[in-house]
Amino acid sequence: MAGCAAALALCAQHAAAAPVVARAGDLTVRPAGYPTAAEPARQLASGSVAQRLREGRVTGTFVLRAAPDAATASDLRVAFGRFVGGTCQAEAEVTTPTAGARAAGFGGTGATVELDAPLAGAGSAGWDCAFAALTAPGQPPSPATTHDVLIGSLTDVLGLPRLRVAAVEVLRTRVARLRLVRGVWTPVRVAVASVGEADAPAVRVTGGGRGCAFARGPAGRSRRASREPSTSW
Repeated sequence: MAGCAAALALCAQHAAAAPVVARAGDLTVRPAGYPTAAEPARQLASGSVAQRLREGRVTGTFVLRAAPDAATASDLRVAFGRFVGGTCQAEAEVTTPTAGARAAGFGGTGATVELDAPLAGAGSAGWDCAFAALTAPGQPPSPATTHDVLIGSLTDVLGLPRLRVAAVEVLRTRVARLRLVRGVWTPVRVAVASVGEADAPAVRVTGGGRGCAFARGPAGRSRRASREPSTSW
């Protein structure tokens, strides 16, 4: 249609109860008396973690105050659990040396340690806290062997739909640019997918533009795109 400059708009209605897809938080609370070690490489500068419910994994980033070497190495213990009486009680944890070869699921270089690993309970447990502790290498965790600790609360991360126009078809042929005839209605099929973390239970596609007229047609359901899934402080 000559002179028709059209644009499509997408609108998704959120589900009444958006799904919890993760729990995440920053580790910002340092218990009194820590750090006990004088070496910066045995002190935590920051930490953040997440429990990825859909994937059954835990992730995190931890930064030491200095890069460790063989003389200042520690074990980094990352634990997830629940607050009991104001104390974060660990239910599951992963551990890696901070110097040399790091354990499976850990990466990063120098003073930064990255975590991305499966963990029992990560797909379903209702954890509300986590902590990271630097302990003496190879020693059972205890106040006597712990150099530093950071604790934090976990909060829910809600999954929301994120819409994308997957294809536009005219007369069942995919097109990138519409060439319409003035005064003639032309059916336009628009495929929309939710590539976010949640289904979109009600999707509305609207069009508008100078010199154009639009009428609502039949719609089907939009489907979510598939995706790849005992210390205390």
